[in-house]
Amino acid sequence: MSSQKSEVIFATRGEWIAFVAMLNAPLSRREPHRGEERSPFQLEVLIVMEDEGQTVRRRLALLNVSKNGMMVKGDTEMEIGKAVLVEVNKEGTPFHVVGVIRHCTQTLGGFKIGVHLNF
Repeated sequence: MSSQKSEVIFATRGEWIAFVAMLNAPLSRREPHRGEERSPFQLEVLIVMEDEGQTVRRRLALLNVSKNGMMVKGDTEMEIGKAVLVEVNKEGTPFHVVGVIRHCTQTLGGFKIGVHLNF
């Protein structure tokens, strides 16, 4: 039995922006209360964070992306200010970004969670 180490690849800001552009999703118009345009896109992402000394992994639905963040939807509330690692795997090529939970709003069927990315 061989042990394989999986390498974590962190995306740079430029790689993230290229990823957003590659999605070919239409940009929504910028709403007055938003800092930038968002592109709707559906994909499952993995969010990893520490909670009470334990590593927690959650699979969440990606709802939209922007140059500086993303909106995901999950079943449980997430703490604002919590640092997270997000794994995005589009077409078999996983990469990771680091961010912070900026808001968590209860909605029909779960919570909409805004993640601001740190590069």
